[in-house]
Amino acid sequence: MKKRVIVLSLTILLLSACSNQTLSTEPNVDSSSVNVDPPSVNVEQTSPILKPVPSSVETPSVPISPVIYPDIEDLEFADLTDFVFWFASGVGAWSTEVRILPDGTFHGKHWDTDAGSTGPDFPEGTRYFCSFSGKFSSLKKTDEYEYSMKCEFLTQEGVVGEEEIIDGVRYITSDPYGFDNADVFFLYLPGKDINGLPEEFLNWVGMPRGIDYKSIDILDFYGLYNVGGEEGFSASVNGNNAAYIKAYREFLLNTDMDSDDDTGFPVRGYYLFDLDFDNIPELGVFHDSLGSMGGYFTFYCFDGNRIIPILNSENLPARCSNYTQLLADFENEKVYFLKEMYLLQGNNNGTYGYVREVVIQNQELYVYNILYLEVDPKSDLERHYEKSYASEDDFLSDTELDECLITQYNSNGGWEEISSKEYLMHKRELIPDENTFVDLLDTAVYHLGSTEEMLDEADGIYKNIQMTSEEIDVLFTKWLESN
Repeated sequence: MKKRVIVLSLTILLLSACSNQTLSTEPNVDSSSVNVDPPSVNVEQTSPILKPVPSSVETPSVPISPVIYPDIEDLEFADLTDFVFWFASGVGAWSTEVRILPDGTFHGKHWDTDAGSTGPDFPEGTRYFCSFSGKFSSLKKTDEYEYSMKCEFLTQEGVVGEEEIIDGVRYITSDPYGFDNADVFFLYLPGKDINGLPEEFLNWVGMPRGIDYKSIDILDFYGLYNVGGEEGFSASVNGNNAAYIKAYREFLLNTDMDSDDDTGFPVRGYYLFDLDFDNIPELGVFHDSLGSMGGYFTFYCFDGNRIIPILNSENLPARCSNYTQLLADFENEKVYFLKEMYLLQGNNNGTYGYVREVVIQNQELYVYNILYLEVDPKSDLERHYEKSYASEDDFLSDTELDECLITQYNSNGGWEEISSKEYLMHKRELIPDENTFVDLLDTAVYHLGSTEEMLDEADGIYKNIQMTSEEIDVLFTKWLESN
């Protein structure tokens, strides 16, 4: 398929809903000739998870902008993560929107506002609202510009008809309009011949755009058509997710993770977190000793074209102990790596600490050293063994212990010796004792293998966890759902 520059002009609103049953694989058919009498669909209803926030309601508009549609020979669900699909008439304050995720999961919302429907307890009007999710499957190419897929299931939050009044607005749970009798769906790509499209689809997508598509030869946007409900959606661009998802998939499926490992620790897990606040995830690969030695992370990022390692101050692949906190200061958009010392003797993981910062230099991510601390094994430690220390700050605050610690500060690219008191001062200047920082490892999405999965019984050794394409799609679905 050739690349095409097409103007998206969308002032539309969206759709959603599909069948609450597992559906059989659909035939490979041309949607323009489909004559479907779909089964009635029962939508599973659950207790509400998130209440709508009262607000004045306006029909959202999609900016007109030139869009270069990629040359996609074999489209995947991940390619659709850059779009929001809208279902609307262009008249009235109602719409449905749907977002499709890499594993085919979708999430949608429908709303319809009636400002004239008021009462003593809801003077601000009435809003019909529905939040729903489901999953598409069996994505098949039916011609150069068309794919078919199945709506596998649909789950709706709340019970249809239940009411709640919030801040003077009456909210009524509604059905997910746009997925009526949902079963077979067709996805139309830019370049599709209009003559091969159902009239009902053209009517729906033409109304909010003010265009008679029956008088145009070629479709100029991505469209979604619910065959059973005869309901059509058009897409607006909303992000650049597909590029990095596909690059990470290629990387995870084909990269030898042992190439930069000198420890022999097998790869146990893969973590996604945002180290530079751009909503594009970085990848942390967890190498685990599977014993008391703990493990470490290596880091990778998307540079706009491919996946590259994140480097440290010495231009070597950055690493950190799995005892490290990745502390995000969202107010100032900074991320610090904090590893604290907690032992005077014993396990090596406890006898050193550091503070590092994620920085952007020449549009590339680096992890720079700021502070380093370790127990000096040559010092006289024995007289301190009976002391009790609750934290690293306690070690640093004990002036008698100062001679037993090596404490360094990285200034202008070079290390200089500092006192324990100075180390603590610099540390708390960067990371206050009382702060609102968030450990990104606590909020990361991840795929973590079990020791049973890693054990190669034939050789009696532990091997790397290797993700499948399906597991990668699930991982990035979790990422998009959480961000």
